[in-house]
Amino acid sequence: METLPRIQAILQKHFPSQPDPERAARECLQLHEQGALIFPEDFPDGLKEIPQMPPWLFVRGSPALLHSGACLAVVGTRRPSEYGLRAAYTFCRALMARGWCLVSGLARGIDTIAHSVSVVNRRPTVAVLGHGLDRIFPAQNRALAAEIVQGGGCLVSEFPPGTPPLPAHFPRRNRILSALACGVVVIEAGERSGSLITAHHAIDQNRQVFVVPGPFDEEGFRGSHALIRQGAQLVWHPQSVTDDLAPGLLPGVLPQEAPGEEQEPLRRVLKARGVASLEQLHQDLGAWARDLPAWIERGRQQGWLAEWGPQRFVYCGL
Repeated sequence: METLPRIQAILQKHFPSQPDPERAARECLQLHEQGALIFPEDFPDGLKEIPQMPPWLFVRGSPALLHSGACLAVVGTRRPSEYGLRAAYTFCRALMARGWCLVSGLARGIDTIAHSVSVVNRRPTVAVLGHGLDRIFPAQNRALAAEIVQGGGCLVSEFPPGTPPLPAHFPRRNRILSALACGVVVIEAGERSGSLITAHHAIDQNRQVFVVPGPFDEEGFRGSHALIRQGAQLVWHPQSVTDDLAPGLLPGVLPQEAPGEEQEPLRRVLKARGVASLEQLHQDLGAWARDLPAWIERGRQQGWLAEWGPQRFVYCGL
């Protein structure tokens, strides 16, 4: 079938609510000619094998990244706990350092951390969206989306340009997110978290699901613990994921430096708290607080400290 009739048929069958089908078809044809719209014959193998395979994918950035064979999905709640923040930074940085390309959904919370860690360390990452690539959601992540593309990563969606971020779209996109990855790491998931949908898609697609356990009395981890009871693999260290999935991946691409002796007071305080505000660090460090700005900058460079929100810091050492 010629390309334009094929596009028209897909729009009519899968996206019948287009306000101007002819204009949409012309836009899609132009994107295909630019290499920004791919059909199933050009999908990575893992995506070709799933039930409810998407009829196409719109891609902004590097489509070759989808065929790398070293993609790993990292998912979790939009409202992480302090424990979840620390786990997300620690696992994302360590997994990326071991050669994985992180795949997530560009949502608030854990998704944002997965993409941000990659961008900050100049590594490609894949964001799978539940809307058109011209409708970045949430709006606060528009700059991050641009940085993903500029950094050699890509944005992916099955939804045509102009498609808004409707609630029903996000569970639907999760099957693509899991299919593009060798496995899924769940950082923190409550009982009704969308991450559970991704995890169950992964199980149906014969992908391995890894779950970071949380505090036994923390409601935000009830979904995570339910996955473990159902047979997902509990992981307490990022290396366990690589050992199970791809022991041949090169380790230590981004070695984490140990804090120098002069920064030990900050490391000790931040490790004990997990997450701390600048004010809390000043209070805990006392006379050492005069060195805090330099220590924070050094901690960022060494990779054992990250900033989450205005003047809040997370310990992400192992």
